[in-house]
Amino acid sequence: MNTTFKMGFLSAAIAAGLTGCGSLQLGSAQQDMVDALASQLEISYDVQTNTGAQDGMACQAMGAEWASCNTILMTVVNDGEAVSGNDWKIYIHSIRVILDVENKDFTVKHLTGDLYELTPTESFKGFAAGEKVEIPLIQEYWTLFETDFMPRAYVVAGDAEPKVIESLNTENVDAFVSEIDGDLYKRVPEDKNILATAASRFAKNSDVAVLSEGAIEASIIPTPLKTRHMRGELNIASGFAINNKALDDAQLDAFEGRAELLGVNLGGDIALDINVDANAFDGEEAVSGAYNWQSSFRRKSAGL
Repeated sequence: MNTTFKMGFLSAAIAAGLTGCGSLQLGSAQQDMVDALASQLEISYDVQTNTGAQDGMACQAMGAEWASCNTILMTVVNDGEAVSGNDWKIYIHSIRVILDVENKDFTVKHLTGDLYELTPTESFKGFAAGEKVEIPLIQEYWTLFETDFMPRAYVVAGDAEPKVIESLNTENVDAFVSEIDGDLYKRVPEDKNILATAASRFAKNSDVAVLSEGAIEASIIPTPLKTRHMRGELNIASGFAINNKALDDAQLDAFEGRAELLGVNLGGDIALDINVDANAFDGEEAVSGAYNWQSSFRRKSAGL
């Protein structure tokens, strides 16, 4: 009896141990797959068309609002050794509704918000070394700007730690999005919008009046509600000498930090008096942040 019990217990323990080893090996293999895909896959996007309906695509049948859809070509290149298997998923972000994927080896599923799940089907056996896979994505509406594409897609497999795909781990969209040019910036073929360039912006602003030198010198940013430019001028190149009568230490530090950022010399000889008078304004002018700047050239001083 005891021998039978001991043998049965030993068999169960061995089986449990082997199962545990199998789980560890599976987890390790899944993590290796995630790591390889995240580090090796070079992913890029290219707008193929923004006028899907006019090009004969069944936008309305796919549920596209306004029967408007476009095609984005997602190109995946395995820049490394072969990665076999299809037990993984890539999570991508899209500001447009993804309606369908035109590649039998993949499916796409909306999860929440801008998050989508790209999953290989049974027909996909993995990425060969150096292989390029093209995945056309059908999206709603149009894609007119490179910044419409979102970075940092990530890959998961089982219980392995997810990893961001390195080729998409950047704010520089030029690194993974092809330039949108030609007629691709049009929402429909009849779109009359003109693609802005440096030359077109210059032409659009050519009627802006050029300020005189005196007007520029009298300008203050941000623009006050009202100014009165008196006679004379004050050259502040020598810098200011602060006479602080109002700011606490933190406020003074902030003032000096902003002056340093703007290149204003606070070690000069032009007296700059800083005062706060809560009763200096009334009516509509009595708001938080209101200030009155006065300068006196005869005394070579200024006040705030």
